[in-house]
Amino acid sequence: MICPKCGKEIGERESYCLMCGYLIKDNKPKPKKEKKESTNDESDYTLFIVIPLLILGPLGGLYLINRSITHNIGFFEDILMFCIGGLIIGGSILVALIILIMDIFSNADQKNKKLNEKNK
Repeated sequence: MICPKCGKEIGERESYCLMCGYLIKDNKPKPKKEKKESTNDESDYTLFIVIPLLILGPLGGLYLINRSITHNIGFFEDILMFCIGGLIIGGSILVALIILIMDIFSNADQKNKKLNEKNK
């Protein structure tokens, strides 16, 4: 490499010119940092949300339904607990499905962006 200030030969690993003291590292073009390739870490976090929803939601709903059936608490309270249990089951499954669908679409968008960048 040649010093841009004084024209003397400089070693490739030198950070400055030994003759004039010109800093070489500051003038080197910095390599462009490539975006980290998206891994499936997002999907792993999604599973930590979806799996408890799919397990705990229905279990909580079934508990309420079972409690309304086994305990003689009254007709209206029985229906209310049964309905709340059903809502908890259905709601938790619905939220889990929405999260999974959003994750699938976001992964598909990332793959499409990568393909578009490669084709350019």
